Amino acid sequence: MKGWGLACLLIVGHAHAEVVLDRTRTVILTSAREATVQLTNEADSPRVIKLWIDAGDPQQPPEFADVPFTLPTPIKRIDAKKGLALRLIFHPDQAQHLATDRETVYWLNVLSVRPTVAGNAVHLAFRTRIKLFVRPESLPGRAEDAPGELRWRVVDGDLEVHNPSAYHVTLSSVAFNARRNDDPPMLAPYGTTVIPLKTSSDGTGLRFSSIDDHGTIQQHQVQGPLD
Repeated sequence: MKGWGLACLLIVGHAHAEVVLDRTRTVILTSAREATVQLTNEADSPRVIKLWIDAGDPQQPPEFADVPFTLPTPIKRIDAKKGLALRLIFHPDQAQHLATDRETVYWLNVLSVRPTVAGNAVHLAFRTRIKLFVRPESLPGRAEDAPGELRWRVVDGDLEVHNPSAYHVTLSSVAFNARRNDDPPMLAPYGTTVIPLKTSSDGTGLRFSSIDDHGTIQQHQVQGPLD
């Protein structure tokens, strides 16, 4: 909590957050100049929030983040039970290094803490991160079709999955042969990923769930044996 002038115990995640966001992800087309995310303070007292965007390293200090975004006011105060609209300003002129044949993902960080007046009190700080997908408009196919295009096979008892699309696929769970993984990784465009499962290659009926652009969980099933 460098720079805040108070001692804090950091808690990361959505389950205990006091300042909540109206979504778990947002998509910004490369032609767009900004996006808006709604924040609400559900606590019974005011909260001060610090906002920043990173390129995927949750440990990187905000001042070292090299991202094509700005936040007009990176430190804000939200009164109890109140909300505010957060503007994320995208700068295409700073994003010329980004790939044009696939999405790029960034992360919005929201750190909230109770304001302090004096003393040596230790305050709880709650940090939430959501995905920001920068999406070129000329990409082939549709993001909602990407989960159905995944290619699966069993390699040494684990599942190997290839994403042939230009879109990220966020998995929520994967199940095969009575084995289940409830914390699978996000699948990068055109990438191949191994998902630990410790199963055999025999069997059919792979089931998995993915999270779409609106944060809704979608269920999928792959019929027949895997390659």
